Amino acid sequence: MILTLRLRPGLPSLRGEDAHASIRRALAESSKGHAFRVAERAIEPDHLHLLARANSARALARGMIGVSVRLARRLNRLWNRSGAVFADRYSARELG
Repeated sequence: MILTLRLRPGLPSLRGEDAHASIRRALAESSKGHAFRVAERAIEPDHLHLLARANSARALARGMIGVSVRLARRLNRLWNRSGAVFADRYSARELG
């Protein structure tokens, strides 16, 4: 499954060294279970692409909630701000 998370407009770039490290740590924490795992990532300035595996639709939804919350908390702390980080829900596309 390919997942995309887009930042809200006006936020700093995800390509900064500190943001990149925060993203790596959050994704590692989110992938410790067996039901949901992020296998690969591509970090763009204003969005993330994640290649993930999930045992079920429920595991995917719960895993993405966990990823989104961890990322938002880490990035808000890094950028010294509060509030929403992602523009909308994630978008998902099956690999064919």
